Amino acid sequence: AHDLGISDNDKVILFVGTIYEFSGLENIIQNFEIIKSKAKDVKFLIIGGGENFEKIKSLVNQKKLGSNVILTNFKPQHEIPKFISLADVCINPFEINKITDSIIPIKIFEYLACGKPVLSTPLKGTIELLPQDNFGIIYSPYDSFVDDLSNLLDDAEKLGELGKKGLDYVVKNHDWDILADSLITKFEDLKKIDI
Repeated sequence: AHDLGISDNDKVILFVGTIYEFSGLENIIQNFEIIKSKAKDVKFLIIGGGENFEKIKSLVNQKKLGSNVILTNFKPQHEIPKFISLADVCINPFEINKITDSIIPIKIFEYLACGKPVLSTPLKGTIELLPQDNFGIIYSPYDSFVDDLSNLLDDAEKLGELGKKGLDYVVKNHDWDILADSLITKFEDLKKIDI
């Protein structure tokens, strides 16, 4: 952690995955002052690369957030849990569009399996599988995501409780066999509806 410039007192927000136009990272960086005003020692760790990596990187420089926002580019899959373990909250801040609305980003299961609380925009596909915070996840609309993130970051008790619930849920249900079965059922249902 120290080689990333993260210290023990830092509150850490984490995003893992490919950086697309719809990833919602720009929204967070543009409004990062809101988060800094609540949590002064805050780091935003972005593990991933992709088509929007350079754009996000130049926005971080332009906003002079180099000491707060850490971009690592892609990392090997086996190293991901090590990064997730540093997080206080893991996020899925996607803009909602036709593509994202019906998905369940696999990273959400990685976050939950590491016992970490998750804040996500309300993607229908994800809500179907994980309806409320008993599952270790809280949903926040895109427009108030940054406010909700800064409030959640400030509530250590809530974060701890969410992380524990998420881990319990994954252990009980997500044995991959169970997950595969429930996803197959969902896809069967989707096929019946004309998309």
